[in-house]
Amino acid sequence: MPDEQGAVYHVIRQGQALWHIADAYGTDIEALAEWNQMKTTDMLQVGEKLQILPKGAVVTAPTQ
Repeated sequence: MPDEQGAVYHVIRQGQALWHIADAYGTDIEALAEWNQMKTTDMLQVGEKLQILPKGAVVTAPTQ
């Protein structure tokens, strides 16, 4: 669900990788890395909050 500014976020759960999250939201790891000022090889931490889509973008519900 978008926040008050229209951005969509995902909180990392145990065992998730960037490619896993990108696939679930129908995007690619390069876009996720760019939106979150990270490298595609960076390690994710449980509880970390990633921006999935920038303000105003439209997304369907994740598949996982």
